[in-house]
Amino acid sequence: MIKYLSVLLLFFVGSCGKDHIEECPCYTDHQYPHFKGCEPGAVYDENNNCDVMGLYNQLYKFLKYPQEAINDSVQGRVTIAFDIYENGSIGNYTIFSDTLGHGLANAAIEAIKTLNDRGFCPARENCEPVVYHYILPVLFVLH
Repeated sequence: MIKYLSVLLLFFVGSCGKDHIEECPCYTDHQYPHFKGCEPGAVYDENNNCDVMGLYNQLYKFLKYPQEAINDSVQGRVTIAFDIYENGSIGNYTIFSDTLGHGLANAAIEAIKTLNDRGFCPARENCEPVVYHYILPVLFVLH
C-alpha cells in the first residue's frame, strides 16, 4: 500500500514540475486578454496571435442574421462592449454603437455570449488577473 501511494505521489509531483506548461502564463506586467480559440495545447503569450482568428471564427459561426435585417437589406457594423472577468468568463454586455437597428445588436450579443464556451485568458496587471472592458465590432454583410 505504501509503495502504491509513493508512486501516486511521484506522479502528481512530477506532473507539476518544470515540464508543465501553463496555458495562460504571465509574460508582461500589462497584458491583454486572449480568447482560448487556438489549437488544443496552445500557450497564450505575446507571440501567439491565433486567438484573434479563433475569436472571430467562433463569433461568426454562431452569428444569426435577423430576418428583418435580411428583408430590408441592412448591412453594416454594430459594436458591443463586455467585460472579461478575472476567471476568464465574460458578461455585462452592452450595446456600444448601433445605428442599424433591425435586431442586429441583439444578434451580435447572442453570438458573443458563445465565447464563454471556450473562455479567455484574463488580462493582467503586475501578473494579477483583472477585469478588462472589451469593445468588439461585429460586421453584418449579406452575400
